[in-house]
Amino acid sequence: MLIRAIDFETTGWSEDPNSEICEVGYTDLIFYPCHPTPFAIGSPVSYLVNPGHPIPEAAQKVHGITDDMVKASPDPVTARKHLTASIEPDSIFAAHYIDFEQAFFKPAEFEWICTWRCAKVLLPQAPRHQLQALSEFLDLKSQESFQQEYASPLHRAGPDSYICAHLVLRLLELATHSSLLEISKRPASSFERSKETAA
Repeated sequence: MLIRAIDFETTGWSEDPNSEICEVGYTDLIFYPCHPTPFAIGSPVSYLVNPGHPIPEAAQKVHGITDDMVKASPDPVTARKHLTASIEPDSIFAAHYIDFEQAFFKPAEFEWICTWRCAKVLLPQAPRHQLQALSEFLDLKSQESFQQEYASPLHRAGPDSYICAHLVLRLLELATHSSLLEISKRPASSFERSKETAA
């Protein structure tokens, strides 16, 4: 079994019908049954995407991706196809607050783990549930498999997917993957978001 943690950088909010992906990142967790360490985390993979329209200045200030950087990159349709091209049908996608990623990419045949929802249930003692806040709360960088050079810069798709993969690994110490899938199916409205965002 493979769990692919993904992250997108985009030209705007998911609610904006004109918003599109401008960078894709993913990090794979590969399951080895009957092994003392059942999951191995791969290196992050990322690639820029040409969204087909100019990237607003406000978005550029968040992730630093400019129009010049993406002009020779694949289009969003090609970028999305690449995410599913080399994985088996029983693979699982993971993201921190899946509602955002699913606004741009939602293949019907795959199940999803939402690390935000799962952390809300399994880590209620965490002061905040944003990805970076959970990374610091859990001290993910202390994990033996964690390589700091893969975790920066923040707000780029590859590093954020790498942190998300390590968060999935920590959540799997608290619950089975079946339980994570069940929690992830609950509507976002059933969770108290208060004033925090999931990013």
